[in-house]
Amino acid sequence: MATMDNGPERLAIIHRMNAILVEQCPVILTFHSVAFTLSQPWVPRLLDNAMLANGGGLKYVTLDPALRAQKIREWNRTPAWPLWLLAALGAGVIGYAVVRARRSNL
Repeated sequence: MATMDNGPERLAIIHRMNAILVEQCPVILTFHSVAFTLSQPWVPRLLDNAMLANGGGLKYVTLDPALRAQKIREWNRTPAWPLWLLAALGAGVIGYAVVRARRSNL
């Protein structure tokens, strides 16, 4: 069939092969791709093209570096509560040591 010219004989072979495939195939062959895109606030909204596989259209994107730096500073704040907890524990230990020293000197 590969070497035949386009004509009714070749078309008949193609129809016969399709009929065999439909009869013998245990599944329905369909393909539907779904693409999900996650983005950050400093990236402009983009429309991905399904023809460009693996995010090929997202290779060159203009970003807002000032907004990115601001958001990173907001999200990565250093928590202050461990320092307060450490100071409270230190004050407690010092207070306990002072009380024990006074009791032992009496």
